[in-house]
Amino acid sequence: WKGMDKAINLVNVYSHCAFNEKLALWEELLQLRRTVGEGLWCVVGDFNVIRCLERVGNNGGIQQRGREILEFNNFIENMELVELPSVGRKFSRIKEAGNAMSRLERALVLIKWLNLWPNATQYVLDRSISDHFPFLV
Repeated sequence: WKGMDKAINLVNVYSHCAFNEKLALWEELLQLRRTVGEGLWCVVGDFNVIRCLERVGNNGGIQQRGREILEFNNFIENMELVELPSVGRKFSRIKEAGNAMSRLERALVLIKWLNLWPNATQYVLDRSISDHFPFLV
């Protein structure tokens, strides 16, 4: 941004569904953060993983392995990121049958980001074609 003395590192994520591919992506992002270093970081997109066990729908909803959730939360902590507050829907994806919903998309930022932009928010918008809801930061 004009007049800022800090680099802004904006990363758009579209993660693979396979757990080992997610681990590789998270490690690559950690290495990038260590290499690039300082600046303001905003990592947004479809991480294809939830942060906690959630159950929605008539048939039990989402079943997720605990290790994947643990590793994702460790990644967020190691990157020193926090999730932006969310407005709108609690979930960002709905199964075709409508019997299960999950939160796969999110915006993660360094706390310094919120110090500069304390009103920064992620908005979950209406969907039309996809089973994923778009979001706006």
